[in-house]
Amino acid sequence: MNRMKNLFTLLTLLLWTLVACSNDSAADEKPGSGGTDIPVGNLPMQNVARAIELIDNAVECYFTGTGMAMSRYYNPYTGNRSSELGSVWMYTSSIEAVNAAMKAMKTGQAKGETALYDSHFNRYKELLTQLYDNLEYYAGTFTLTSYTQTKQWTVYGNYWNPIISLVSNVIWKRRNT
Repeated sequence: MNRMKNLFTLLTLLLWTLVACSNDSAADEKPGSGGTDIPVGNLPMQNVARAIELIDNAVECYFTGTGMAMSRYYNPYTGNRSSELGSVWMYTSSIEAVNAAMKAMKTGQAKGETALYDSHFNRYKELLTQLYDNLEYYAGTFTLTSYTQTKQWTVYGNYWNPIISLVSNVIWKRRNT
């Protein structure tokens, strides 16, 4: 009798393991290529297509409106953005990602792979323009009164900060051209 219980328990656990580890066709769906047909053997273009898909998803989830306000957090389970805005580091990393994708699309175009360039380059050019135009939010200064002093600060502390310098240069160029 005891041996039958052990055998039954073992078979039940084995069946449960097989069901839990079975192949779910919905879970195996491959990521898309942003609506562009990329040959299976072309790994560099598949990587660029995946990067475009990730950037598009991040822009959709983290950015709001024409002012491109970037939320610091996004909850994928509820679909809600936080009211806290992302830092200048986060914002400029999105600019860097868009630049990298555009460079990869241009490289692909130069090598004869025009599908991604034709499908996405102009849209990314517009996205980059929007990101640059709305970078001005991070260029301001404020006065902080603490226990020891009252001091004028940039959004992230020091004027020598290279990111703040980049932001200031971009905004200056936009205003003066």
